[in-house]
Order: sequence, then C-alpha cells, then structure tokens
Amino acid sequence: EIDDRIIPIEKIAESTRILQSRYDVVLLEGAGGLMVPITRRYLTIDYIADQQLPVILVTSGRLGSINHTLLSIEALVNRNIPLYGMVYNTFPKTDERIDKDTEEYLKTYLNEHFPQAHFWTLPEIVLPR
Repeated sequence: EIDDRIIPIEKIAESTRILQSRYDVVLLEGAGGLMVPITRRYLTIDYIADQQLPVILVTSGRLGSINHTLLSIEALVNRNIPLYGMVYNTFPKTDERIDKDTEEYLKTYLNEHFPQAHFWTLPEIVLPR
C-alpha cells in the first residue's frame, strides 16, 4: 500500500508452480505469521489453504511464543492445512531455562498431537570474529 501497488496473488502462485516444477523442495517464507494480510481481504493463511501447501512453523522461546504457536496450529487445523513441521529457533538466547522448557513443551505437544510432524531445533549460530 505504501508503494500504491497491489500484490499479484496469481503471479506468486504461478512463480511457485514454476519453482515446484524445477526443484524437489520449495520453501515460501511468510512475513509475520499466518494471519498477516497480503491484501485487505486476503491473508497469508488464505494463500496457504488455496495453494494446498504444507506448513513449517518457526517459533522460539520468547515470551508468548507458546501461545502464538498453539494459536497458529489451531488456525491450521481449522482450515485443514497440514503441519509438516516446526522449527524451534534458539537465537537470540534469552533465558536458558525458559528456552529449554519452551522447546520441550512444544516438542512434546507436537509429538502428542501431530506425531507425523517434524521438529527441528535451530542452534545459535556464532560467527567467527
């Protein structure tokens, strides 16, 4: 809207189809969550549902992340969107105990409710100086 342009949903879909025909795996990254509007009437989750895409949720140990993650999962279930997996991002480090507890909670939740879904822990990447 700032640029006074409309995001062309069909162009995104066509570009995705082209990439899928060329590569074994194509990852599409959303910006900010499932319920983020792409247009005034079309959300990221609408695009995912329309394109029948599986989802990999990315979460962390920040305050509120369990709530946000579980609400996102509920939204996926509500629209019959498959949860392929979850990435637990450990960067940046906050509180070691909270990070570990949140990771274990989400891993257990996923295992109990979505045993087919994958769980990956993304470690902190330390760059050489």
